[in-house]
Amino acid sequence: MNNSDEPPPAQGQRVPALRAWAKRNFSRLIYFLLGASNRIRLPTPSVLPIAGAVVGLYSGLAAGLFSNLIGVMSGITFSAAELASALKPQRLRTLMESLSSARWHLEYALVGVPLALGALLLARVIEPGGPRDEVKRRLRLLALLTLGGLSLYYPLVGLAAVNAVFGHAHNLPAALPHLPWWLVLLAPTLGGLAVGRLLRDRPETHGHGLPEVVRAVKSGANVVPADRGLLKLIASAITIGSGGSAGREGPIVYGGAAFASSVGRVLGFSRRELSILLACGAGAGISASFNAPIAGAVFAMEIILREFELRVFSPIILASVAGTLVSRGVLDEAPMLNRVNYELVSGRRWAACARACSCS
Repeated sequence: MNNSDEPPPAQGQRVPALRAWAKRNFSRLIYFLLGASNRIRLPTPSVLPIAGAVVGLYSGLAAGLFSNLIGVMSGITFSAAELASALKPQRLRTLMESLSSARWHLEYALVGVPLALGALLLARVIEPGGPRDEVKRRLRLLALLTLGGLSLYYPLVGLAAVNAVFGHAHNLPAALPHLPWWLVLLAPTLGGLAVGRLLRDRPETHGHGLPEVVRAVKSGANVVPADRGLLKLIASAITIGSGGSAGREGPIVYGGAAFASSVGRVLGFSRRELSILLACGAGAGISASFNAPIAGAVFAMEIILREFELRVFSPIILASVAGTLVSRGVLDEAPMLNRVNYELVSGRRWAACARACSCS
């Protein structure tokens, strides 16, 4: 009998031994990781910067939503005649080019989705009981907020591309001389009536927005309901889009702080931490709206918190940078405020400037 094709006994015994060793050590690794996960703690100082980044993400989305709502209202109000040509081949080609050139930033999903799914898996693996329940709840909430932000980001990018063709690029001051007089009078009137009807039963949403946030932080209440923030954004978008007189910084500050207030209360933060998170939302709203992350962070620390301590620096900076990154993807490089070119022709204008400063 020829046994030349059979493996030697030593080699036949080595493979099962290696498999048993690998299985035994893999089981030990799993038990070690499970035990380590049950010892995880998420103290507030470590959660606050992460929560600030999530608040910045949603503040950037709110800024993009606000700007696009203004573009939709402006396009419907003052470009209704152009909507009839929307199905023309040339306009459709322009729309496809706008969609293809939009900044989709797929890397956000490639990074955010695995992190969020990993946090959900970790929250499921951790055993319940004691302080671990708070860890599980915070992990689950932050992961769901991240996934929700990503699910809102890409539709907003598409809406911004559509607005760039049909409404967002509408320049109202340049179009005013070419509009019929009755539309110039009727559009702001109808917009004001719509906003008045929308806010008639919600007097608490009246006001600029910024003083209300400063008052909430100063009083220690730190409660700015999220529904009020969303309602103020919608009402302000209708006002601005229909040609009314309103500013953009107040509503976006209020909207960012309202979302931050809701997130902070759900995460169980203290009053002091809630005030920091409200400043994160307000600063991220300014950063996202005006593409100015440093100015937004300084605004949050100087106007909202009125302090420059190190513990408030990291969450506010993370929120401002996250808001700016998201809004640049949604709004592209379109400025919210157009710069007015000014040239000093004569030195005599300094006298007029000095007189204006002395009078003020």
